[in-house]
Amino acid sequence: MSDSKEFYKVLGLSPGASIDEVKKAYKKKQFDLHPSGLTRRKLKDSAEYKALSEEQKAAKDAKLDEEISKVNEAFTCLSDENKKKEYDTGTGQYSQYPGMDGFSGFADIFSHFSGGRSSRQQQKHKAKNVESDIKITYRDMFLGKKATYRVKRQKICKPCNGKGSKDTVSCSRCGGSGNIQQRFSMGISISTVLAECPDCNGLGYKSKGPVCSDCRGERVVDDFWVVQCVIQPGHQENQAIKFKGQGHEYPGYIPGDVIFNICLTPVCGCDRVNDNFVCSVSIDILTALTGGVIYYDHPDGRKLAVKVSQIQNFETAIVVPNEGFPNSKNNKKGNLYLKPKILVNKGIERSKLSEYLKPLISKPEGVYGNVSSCFGTAPTPQEEEEASRGNEGGFNPSDFFRFF
Repeated sequence: MSDSKEFYKVLGLSPGASIDEVKKAYKKKQFDLHPSGLTRRKLKDSAEYKALSEEQKAAKDAKLDEEISKVNEAFTCLSDENKKKEYDTGTGQYSQYPGMDGFSGFADIFSHFSGGRSSRQQQKHKAKNVESDIKITYRDMFLGKKATYRVKRQKICKPCNGKGSKDTVSCSRCGGSGNIQQRFSMGISISTVLAECPDCNGLGYKSKGPVCSDCRGERVVDDFWVVQCVIQPGHQENQAIKFKGQGHEYPGYIPGDVIFNICLTPVCGCDRVNDNFVCSVSIDILTALTGGVIYYDHPDGRKLAVKVSQIQNFETAIVVPNEGFPNSKNNKKGNLYLKPKILVNKGIERSKLSEYLKPLISKPEGVYGNVSSCFGTAPTPQEEEEASRGNEGGFNPSDFFRFF
């Protein structure tokens, strides 16, 4: 597995980690590096930080901001199935060798042994894509969403037709072909491959004469494109929306694409599993024991009165068929899974309750010692790790909750 840009390293993962592992690592990094997160709090509470000048403090903060940017860049790549595949294999936009793309690059090399010229070398390069994130909610996933976006991109300058000046002259380095030969070593073998000429950017010519007043010799100008992006009901979080050929332009290049990456705004206690929606719901002890009706506000805006029978196992979820996410391919819907959170009345008397509820478990044989107990939340491995890191110094987030 390739980690050419150290995306896995930035997230603290081994190359080839799954998308689920990437998401967990990203959330952990965001919690750690957030302006109110553990790392910044420890830094600002330290005597070393307090002794710094304002400029030095700003430099420290800027370094952490840069680290957050790297984490976001890594997540954008590794959370997308197609981009992750290209990154792991070192192909596509993440190719490690100029003019090569995975195995097709090696096909180009071997074609030179026979004096041939592969079809890969005859293909044009592609200009950069324009990528932007769209944040959506669970409501948007259920109902769909339409929004208008203003996209900034570069278009070929029309007054000079992408030449950059009034006239052009053939590039002396590549002789007007746009390609130069480069030597490439494969162990004991050395081959010559064609690569884009860096002097003319593969165009085969250079600007000559007065520079174009519109693009100032850059051959492209800034342009804004207004587009309506439609998110269909049931849209998946990592399912990007692409507008092919509407991205950046450059003379001699295939236009790039405009890509909208769909990012879900998380909600505590809710999760999407395929087309199913899983969330928590509060149920009073009487309804749990005898059955009844629970009331649930669906993310699509509807208010549901859900009939439930007696709950015998509190670990079992309440299943409401066909109330999950719609599937755009087959028009079927997933299910709604409600995980019960049992609410118990305060001050309930055991003597009165025992008249109606008889204990199902009797005392086993043997001598049992009396111990006290209280209620709390069981720790997770992630929380244990964060707590151990917090004990190294500075403020421990778990300490905050002990005051309440």
